[in-house]
Parts: sequence; structure tokens; C-alpha cells
Amino acid sequence: MIQEAFPMLSRFLFALPACLLAGAALAQPAPGADYSVTITDAPDPVTTGATLTYAYTVENLGPFTGGDTAVELALPPSVGFVSLVAPSGAPIAFTCTTPAVGASGVVRCTTTSFWLFSPRTFTVEVKVLATSGTITSTATVIPINPVFPDTNLANNTAVAITAIRPSAPVARAVPALSVGALAGMAASCALLGAILLRRRPGAGSSSGF
Repeated sequence: MIQEAFPMLSRFLFALPACLLAGAALAQPAPGADYSVTITDAPDPVTTGATLTYAYTVENLGPFTGGDTAVELALPPSVGFVSLVAPSGAPIAFTCTTPAVGASGVVRCTTTSFWLFSPRTFTVEVKVLATSGTITSTATVIPINPVFPDTNLANNTAVAITAIRPSAPVARAVPALSVGALAGMAASCALLGAILLRRRPGAGSSSGF
């Protein structure tokens, strides 16, 4: 009986390391990354015709370095694009496209590698075209390489809602009068007063027998 059990035990012990290695491999997380984005807007509220500035930050929270990634800011028709300042230099460089100046649309930037814990901030300026209501702009980070999927989609989108304050009415300037004009007005008033005085009944006449 012992002799029969020994070969079985030997085969079990031989296979045990392979089983342990396979289990450890299965326990490892999938090669993915947690992309996140946040956004701020200033000023809020903003007046019609003024410049509104968005600052949105993207980051890879791990556990792995990400691959091809896109970052987008969707601008509504209530604003017109003015400018973009994109992050540059190592370890993450972006290539960007924007709407035409004065137009709405999507500001889109892409990178081929998204390193861990290296936040990158984009700054976009727009001109407020609407006269009332609110402005809603949405920032999104999008993994576009299926080899590096996003492990948490809940933080891939951020929204900025800005209130619009109507512009103050333009005050009309009162034209200034020169010294000569004032003197002329004074002379005209004096002449008019003299004429009215002479036309009063009995003015300038005397009674007699």
C-alpha cells in the first residue's frame, strides 16, 4: 500500500510548484490603468463677452503605465475658442487639435504613453457668446489602446457649469461744453430775458393827462 501511494505523492509534489505559479499569475491584476480627469472654471459667474478659462488635469492612477490616450474638452455653442496651453516635455507629450478661433467644438489631445502619477494640466480660454443661462463644458479622458484598458470608468469625465451674468449697460457720456459755448449760452439767456421783459404790459411806458 505504501509503495503504491509513493508514486502518487511524488507526482503531486512535482506538480505543486507549477500549480502555485499558475495561481499567482491568475491573482495578478490585468494590465490596466486608472485614468482620471478634473476641471475648474474661472470666473464663475462670467459676463457676456468676457474670457472664461478652463483648467483640466488628467492623471494615471495606476497600477500600470497606460498606452495611447486621448483627452478632450467639448465646448458648447455658447462660447468661442480663443487659445490652448497644453503640457509639454517628458514624460508625457501631447499632440493637439482645436476648433477655429471663435468657434465651438472639441479640443482633442493625444499621447502614446501615459505614465503613472504624472498629472498633466491643460488650459483653455474661450470667449462667452451667450447672454444668459449657463455654460456646460465637459472634459473626458479616453484610453484608445485596448491592451491597456481603464480599470475605473467612474472618474473619466468632469463637467464645468458656469453661470452667465448679463453685461452692465453702457453709460452714455455727457458731452462737455467749452468756455465759449457756455458764454454764448449765457448771452443768449440774457438776451431772451431782456426781450421778455420789454414785452410785459406797461413795461417801458408812463401814464399822463
